[in-house]
Amino acid sequence: MKRFTIESYDFINDELFQKFFKSKQPDEYISRDKFIRKLIRCKREWIDILNSPPLRHAYSVPLDWGYDDEE
Repeated sequence: MKRFTIESYDFINDELFQKFFKSKQPDEYISRDKFIRKLIRCKREWIDILNSPPLRHAYSVPLDWGYDDEE
């Protein structure tokens, strides 16, 4: 299984990550700093999900799903 890293992953083109990130957003306005911290936390969590078959299953992410700049 391919290993993903936060530095090389293409989060912008990953629609499943976009949905995941939106699901973690509060309904009310948050400051820019809180937004950036939340984005970084979600990126780390998404990479953990992609690199773990049990988490992929728990979040319904197909085994062949994932974007990488090196492809």
